[in-house]
Amino acid sequence: MLLAWFRVIFFGSFLLAGSVNAAVQIADPYKAVKVVSEQLSSSEQNKAIQLGLEEVLVRNSGYLSVLLDPGIQRALSSSSEFLSQFSFESNSETRVNELGEVIGTKKLVMEFDPGLVNDLISNNGQTLWGPRRPQVLMWVAHEHFGQREILANALTPELQRPIENAARFRGVPVLLPEMDFEDELVINPLDVWGQFTDAVEDASERYQPDAILTGRIESLSNQRSRGTWTFIFNGEYRKFEITSDSLELLLAASIDQVAERLADQYAFVVDGNYNNYVQLEVANVIGLKDYHDVVEYMSGLTGVSSVQIKEISNDQLVMEIEVSGDLQQLKDIIALDDYLKPRDNLDQQETDVLITERVSYSWQPNLLSIQ
Repeated sequence: MLLAWFRVIFFGSFLLAGSVNAAVQIADPYKAVKVVSEQLSSSEQNKAIQLGLEEVLVRNSGYLSVLLDPGIQRALSSSSEFLSQFSFESNSETRVNELGEVIGTKKLVMEFDPGLVNDLISNNGQTLWGPRRPQVLMWVAHEHFGQREILANALTPELQRPIENAARFRGVPVLLPEMDFEDELVINPLDVWGQFTDAVEDASERYQPDAILTGRIESLSNQRSRGTWTFIFNGEYRKFEITSDSLELLLAASIDQVAERLADQYAFVVDGNYNNYVQLEVANVIGLKDYHDVVEYMSGLTGVSSVQIKEISNDQLVMEIEVSGDLQQLKDIIALDDYLKPRDNLDQQETDVLITERVSYSWQPNLLSIQ
């Protein structure tokens, strides 16, 4: 597979449609499912468990490179120690074994222990990426029976299924457009094929995504395909191209690029020796329920080590947040939701032992319950 980066100009199921919510909570981040032989040997089972743990490590760290860490590689040799439970499910798929025999298969469903997995990642100096992830709207132009079309939700399984599998593997919530009458009024296949980003961004307003991946897939000679993409995120227009003789690998590699850019923005290295302290002032905290929800919300954010209440007065709550990473990363993660609305931020405040950065938000209590 050839991967060539162009210049940087300056997301149950992972395929969603019609949602106006942005960031979403990915389902079962510590779960993996592998297809195995119906008459399963111990060596095949151990290999499947290792592959399952590799998937979970990549999903929860944000990076494929986590598998290259020497400490991670040693742990993979005893992958079953990280399992919390497993089970088998029936499967209709068949495969051919080494003897040329057609054999039945079943699914090995694995749940890995979140605490053990997170400790393995953080103790080896790798990043952790929480389950609240930005949603990516994917516009794909492709040729179908000689006609250029935009990939729409539930209409093209030969493309949709590989996207769904890759999105699940990496933990990227992907949204496909409906391509109904409303979409067809504002965008056409030429806009996507030609990567006219103004038209794509206008058509994307309906879906309110956190990021957009737009591009085309075209067939080349020798059964090869090429994907030419623009990833629109955080003010960047990042262009890249992938060529492969496998459509599945092409789409997986495309999702890989998206996942790693998002991990750059939202994943933390959890290290107690390098934590920062932020003083967070939250207004519009009215009553015990709001107080409880604010503290629970902040405590559940990736990278937050501790939440200490410093002051409660009228409708305002002041907390000291111990966080891995920098203040901007914390702001980025908070911005994935609408629970906290930014107010005018304050200056740094010097304490006896450190400089505490101060930021101010207003609590939005009428939104959906915290997941």
